[in-house]
Amino acid sequence: MLIVCFAILSVTVSLGAVLVAGRRGWLPIIHGVSGAAGLAVLALAFRAGALSGKLGVDVLVLLAAGFCGGLLLASYGWRRRRPSGLVLLLHAFAGGVAYLMLFGFAFG
Repeated sequence: MLIVCFAILSVTVSLGAVLVAGRRGWLPIIHGVSGAAGLAVLALAFRAGALSGKLGVDVLVLLAAGFCGGLLLASYGWRRRRPSGLVLLLHAFAGGVAYLMLFGFAFG
């Protein structure tokens, strides 16, 4: 289940890189939906006990940070405003750290 989560979030990270390059349209929505799907699979893996031998608190922090960060960025979209560069930088940094942690959980 962690491999599926890693695959989904790999697509999410790739879409995020395309967004940074300046592409728009439906990509922000697809990026958000795939990120939410990856978090949902991670939550299911956590609930099923796939992470029982690993650091469970770290996974809860990843879930909480991903959920709050996604809601923050979605709130900008709902208000039809573009997030500041600092908000995008923090989102990208937290997402990158979480992605690397998930890599360690899935393949370590």
